[in-house]
Amino acid sequence: MAQVRPSPIQAISLVDQVTRQLRERIIDGTLPAGRSVSITRLAEGMGVSHIPVREALRHLESEGLIALRPGRGAMVTALRTEDVRGIYRIRRWIEPELAALSCSMVTKEDLAQLKEWLTVLRKGPIDEEIPVHKGFHFMLLRPAASEWDVRILEYLWNANERYARLIFEPSSKARRERLESAHATLLVAVRSRNPERVRRSVLEHLNENERALLEALEPSDIGQIGD
Repeated sequence: MAQVRPSPIQAISLVDQVTRQLRERIIDGTLPAGRSVSITRLAEGMGVSHIPVREALRHLESEGLIALRPGRGAMVTALRTEDVRGIYRIRRWIEPELAALSCSMVTKEDLAQLKEWLTVLRKGPIDEEIPVHKGFHFMLLRPAASEWDVRILEYLWNANERYARLIFEPSSKARRERLESAHATLLVAVRSRNPERVRRSVLEHLNENERALLEALEPSDIGQIGD
């Protein structure tokens, strides 16, 4: 019987590397909402040809981060209230139910990690807070999440990360206390292993985050692109 050989590990492609770097620049605000993007300058700055940059921008357009406009180049998309509402509408369909299903499967090690992450959310800095915030929520959902759940949530969380910085950025003590308190409430709910309590806590958390983001965006959207 012939031996089946494992598939070789594929190195990340140049297009994927460029896409990742540009995504990070958009999310952290280095490329702010409404900024025109020069393919030539990006290619020169990253030491690559125009081809991987163009392909990366197409990928980012599919994620809603870049607008490609025929004859007018590319632009970082605006931060818009309609996007926030759309992101959170879908998150409300998925996350409360997944968290309710997962709460009985969360391990003691998971709970210990969640508690440790609360310290990061309390003390920062922001570049540590945001990935920890994402990890915290993923751990609440992971036990019951399917591969497709994870794919969809990754897409939503990546889209949401630009917006999350609007409420993570201010370094006030009150803001940090609210952040820690909100996630401590989620942790208490998960520890109860009560599905309905967990479902309700996650839903309330998402509603509050959406409210805070809409408040930060209004009365006008940030970097709105004209017609």
